[in-house]
Amino acid sequence: MRFSRDLIVSNGLDSIIKKIKDSDRILITSHENPDGDAIGSMLGLGLGLERIGKDIVLYNKDGVPGFLQFLPGSGKVLTSLSKVEGSFDISIAVDCTGPDRAG
Repeated sequence: MRFSRDLIVSNGLDSIIKKIKDSDRILITSHENPDGDAIGSMLGLGLGLERIGKDIVLYNKDGVPGFLQFLPGSGKVLTSLSKVEGSFDISIAVDCTGPDRAG
């Protein structure tokens, strides 16, 4: 997974929106040992994109903590990508300071 802070700074929000619009299949992840912000960000973005027709895969290597499993969509979060077939047009890391934190 390639992570680039420069994308946001140099290309601006319009470029990010275009990349999402032009993508069909999107991987969304957050930091390891996720808290409510990480899971909420993943679910909010993922379910929103799903509603507009995107094929999304939610991934967190540590999964959803038990106390957050009541959240809608929490059952969609995968803890492994080994059985996921195909590729992604883009990947998005939310609430994450860098790729090493995504696991």
